[in-house]
Amino acid sequence: MTSATPAVDAASLVAVPGSSPGTALRTDAASAAERICERALGGEALLTHVLESEYGRLGVILIPVVDIDLFKDKQQTVAAALKGVELAAEHGAKCVSFTGMIPAATDYVRDIAAAVRRRGAENPTLNGLQLTSGHASVVAAFAFNIDSLLDFASRSYQDERVAFVGLGSIGEGIARLMAARPAPRHIYLVDVTEKRGALEQLKSDLTREYDLPAARIDIVTVDPQQSLPDHLYPEISLILSATSGPEVIDVDALAPGTLIVDDSFPLGYNARKAVERMDRVGDIMITIAGAFQSPARFAPKFPPASVEDAGLDELRRIMSRMSNPWPDCLTGCLYSAYLTPHYELPETIGPVQVEDASCFYETLRRHDFTGTRPYFFTFGFERRDPIYSLGSPRPLAAPDPGNARALSE
Repeated sequence: MTSATPAVDAASLVAVPGSSPGTALRTDAASAAERICERALGGEALLTHVLESEYGRLGVILIPVVDIDLFKDKQQTVAAALKGVELAAEHGAKCVSFTGMIPAATDYVRDIAAAVRRRGAENPTLNGLQLTSGHASVVAAFAFNIDSLLDFASRSYQDERVAFVGLGSIGEGIARLMAARPAPRHIYLVDVTEKRGALEQLKSDLTREYDLPAARIDIVTVDPQQSLPDHLYPEISLILSATSGPEVIDVDALAPGTLIVDDSFPLGYNARKAVERMDRVGDIMITIAGAFQSPARFAPKFPPASVEDAGLDELRRIMSRMSNPWPDCLTGCLYSAYLTPHYELPETIGPVQVEDASCFYETLRRHDFTGTRPYFFTFGFERRDPIYSLGSPRPLAAPDPGNARALSE
């Protein structure tokens, strides 16, 4: 590391964002991301900015793969992540976390960990480096943000009819973590048809953990790339989503009073439609699941750019705003690179375990972490701010299933 290279204590890896707030812009967004990957990064990882706080210096590293391409070629994705890990180690990081769908595309970081072990024989700086998917941190943040949104709307989890939409590592993790709470009025477990066996097992486990009659937990299956079935919208008041398919939630079909806490990637709903409905009517509320409000405050620093590229400069600005929307707010996947060594929390490689998520949740609760003020991402469409904030708390009555059904008939 040269004297001009900024030192960091931890690092988090980000794939080049090719996402957009709606299908109409997806092709343009993907093309712009490909251009940045090829022209600005040139196949190498890049330290885009550093977040300074009382926990130390966190480096945010862009890796040379577009997020929507992560599943196309696992070998290429792992190679891109390995370049990011090596750059993190070069800058002095002791722990590295992974954002977005990087964990899901790499067997929850197990493939990256194996590649790092192999490379460690040639590059000793990698030996002893902590790696974490960040998923336990994200699940803990999810639980905090469920509480925050319910408080914001003057509601209680016990009174909700809850749909867990997308039950992968994060979705199943939050379903199991929330089982430590008093049970809601009804639970819907929603995922693709091929996962029915896993959903049946999860239903059995939750029935036992909540001590509920099986009739209070329903399984709903859909085909891949299909949105929620129409009959479900009038039945649910709170959606907890963690999907990998875009826009599986139809904003226009939501019953008035519906709350959404979303950790999907891409977003589980159309952000443009959500902004329009919330600006025009304000009868739904949505927030991002995976960020913390914390005792620390973060100051972003931008090292001198090694390449001149207007698209990359704009991307760095948007990335900084989305990961750190307010001085005391940071997304959980990034935060986990700080928190894992600082509080001696478990590394999470492989699907998240509820014991690890609970450990993160209880530890951070004791240290005054909370959910954020409700907000969600816009990706800066139509020159908007990259985030949309809901403003001040206000009561929002939960939808009544009987009334909603009558209105839809």
